[in-house]
Amino acid sequence: MKLCTQTRGLEFIGALPLTVAAAREGPVGTAYNFCVARGWESKSVELQQDDASSSSTGERKRHLTPAQREIESRKEGLKLSRRRILEQLQSAENPRYRKILEHALAELDEQITRLV
Repeated sequence: MKLCTQTRGLEFIGALPLTVAAAREGPVGTAYNFCVARGWESKSVELQQDDASSSSTGERKRHLTPAQREIESRKEGLKLSRRRILEQLQSAENPRYRKILEHALAELDEQITRLV
């Protein structure tokens, strides 16, 4: 396995500095990006998949009016708060704190139903 680092336009393979162009050409039959960290390709694929999924949901949101977007944004915020309250409720041991969380959960549920 060859050690590869990049410094000021030069690449070092082992202890021998090479120009960037020579390093890209590399030995016959090797790819130009042999110095790319392992896992880089999978991260790129993951980002492409995220972009694709966000663009499909983005198309749906583009057709919403500004008022509808505001309602959707508010609803998403309330759902996130509800999720957080549920997590806190699962770990709460103090009965008074649980009662406060249950009251907050009921209030969030009411607000969500009013937005629908």
